[in-house]
Formats: sequence, C-alpha cells, structure tokens
Amino acid sequence: MQILKQSRFASFLLFVLVAWGCGGVSKDTKDRYAAGVAFYDAKNLKEAIVQFQNVYSEDPNYLSTRFMLGKCYFYSKNFQKAKEFFGEDYDSNRNRLHSGIWWYRTRFLLGEDPKEILSGVVSLLEVDPELSEGWILRGMIEEKLGKPSEALQSYLKAAEESDRIALVNFRLSKVFRKIGLSERADAYEVKARALGYKEK
Repeated sequence: MQILKQSRFASFLLFVLVAWGCGGVSKDTKDRYAAGVAFYDAKNLKEAIVQFQNVYSEDPNYLSTRFMLGKCYFYSKNFQKAKEFFGEDYDSNRNRLHSGIWWYRTRFLLGEDPKEILSGVVSLLEVDPELSEGWILRGMIEEKLGKPSEALQSYLKAAEESDRIALVNFRLSKVFRKIGLSERADAYEVKARALGYKEK
C-alpha cells in the first residue's frame, strides 16, 4: 500500500513538474514578439523578421507569429517565403481565415492557377461572407479569368463592407464628440470622409 501511495505521489509530482516546465511562454518570447510588432509597425521589416523568427524557433504557435512573418516577407517582396508562412498558419488552424486570404493572395501574385485559387477564396467567403479582402481578391481573379460581370459583383460586395466601415468611423466621431474628446472625434470624422462617408 505504501509503495502504491509513493507511486501515485511520484506520478503527481512528475505531472506538476512537467506542467510547470511547459506552462506558459517565456518572457523573452513575449518581449521578442512585442518587439517584432513594434518593428513591423515602424516598417522596419528586416528587424521584425529577426524578432518573429526567434519567436517562431521557440514556439511557432505563439499568437500570430506565422501570420506576422508572412506579412513581413510579403511586404519585403519575398512572396515565396510569405506563401510558406501563410500556408503553414492556415493549415495549422482552418479558422484563421485571414491567413487563408493572404495565402491565396500571395499565390495569385506568384502566378499560380487562378481557377484553383478562386475555388479556395470562394470557400473562405462561404465561411465568412464579410471578408472584404476576400471579395476584392475574388474580383481580381475573376477579372483575370475574363469574367467582368462576376468581378463587378465581387467588388460591389467589398464596397458594401467599406461603406459600413466608413459609417462606423463616423459614428465613433459622434460619440467621441459627445463625451468631450474633440481631437479623437475630428480624427474619426476625417477617416470616415476619406472612406467616402457622406452625411445624409
């Protein structure tokens, strides 16, 4: 009986030690990710890639590491590398629709089969018909395939989403004005008008 208790205690202790050792992400990883985002926002893509690669080496599943690497490579014009990271991210979780859209977008820019890409984009839009980037990409592919009427419909769908975004920015400007934050209200009003909002 004593041996059984010791065995259970040892198993429990081992479980706790493993869970403690694996639990959470290191502070270094969090700091590198934050630095990567800061470099990305500052358009310093080379440094952002270094930081995100370090995070990826430690934990490729941490937050949006793969997606951010894909975007860094995309804007660095390394489309092949961007495709790899977007594809890996989308394959790891099919709910990451933005990674899927970026993966298809990159493949389209690389000159891959537009019919195959269109099929994938249509599938994503069936899951989330509010993906304006998806409608824009769909329109571009339909144009390339010589389907102007279908492209027109896709672009109109994307424009509906942009109209909603313009309205949201205008409503934000009204709310900020009501609570006395005029500077923020002005910024959102400018944004709304830049997006084409016209007060009715």
